[in-house]
Amino acid sequence: MRADAAHLRHRQRRREELRRVYAELEDRIAERTADLTGQIAALERTKAILRETRDAAVQAGKLATLGQMSAGVSHELSQPLAALHTFADNAQALLARGRYDDVAENLQMISELIDRTGRIVRQLKSFARQEAATPQPVSVASAIDHALMMLEPRRRELQAMFHVEPCGDLQLLAEAGRLEQVLVNLLRNGLDAMHGQTAPQLHVRAWAEGAMAHIAVRDHGPGLSADAQRRLFEPFYTTKPAGEGLGLGLAISLTIVESYGGALNAHNMADGGAEFVLSLPRASDA
Repeated sequence: MRADAAHLRHRQRRREELRRVYAELEDRIAERTADLTGQIAALERTKAILRETRDAAVQAGKLATLGQMSAGVSHELSQPLAALHTFADNAQALLARGRYDDVAENLQMISELIDRTGRIVRQLKSFARQEAATPQPVSVASAIDHALMMLEPRRRELQAMFHVEPCGDLQLLAEAGRLEQVLVNLLRNGLDAMHGQTAPQLHVRAWAEGAMAHIAVRDHGPGLSADAQRRLFEPFYTTKPAGEGLGLGLAISLTIVESYGGALNAHNMADGGAEFVLSLPRASDA
């Protein structure tokens, strides 16, 4: 009997020990779960802050680009506005003389100038607008056309030539405004690299390769130095003279491209100049 009682007491102690161990284990699991939940919440908050910071940087880059182009844009708008004033005065004088056919021709020119001014203003508003991160199919040809129009004043100032290879109906996944922002940065850098040349030429081509679409911007400038190639996408790194750039254009462009699962690379060409290649997922392979 004593042996049985001792055996029962031993089993009772074992059960109590197991209950204690289980209770400690449950407490530790609850603590770890709470800690992990807190870490996940903190990580989500950090990701949200990073997204907001990235979007703010992208928007700041847009406004900085517009600021750099403000003189050219002002000139681009002042020309049709001055012409509108001239044609309106002419139309009044022609109307007084009864030259109605000439009046109609003047009014047609006024209508075309208004359309031109409206396109410039709409493009500026679209470029400056802050967009939500909602990638969607974007026409490559349209994005290139809009970016070229934004840089038309700078092209005329340098007497440069744009050579754009047709790319058909190629589409990629991005936001139109942000893609145009990247293209404006690349095109402007290409024009700046050829500043001082007699007849600068900038080549733009786009093509599809597998699930990716590529856009290449090639200049005929001096090319990229070894230091520039190594630090090209570093924030605040620039080879431009003081006051002509903050060195954020390429860093922001890389951030935009990588946010869509793409890549941005640069290399020197064998016959001179540099080429930047933007790669993004094709819309048809989404």
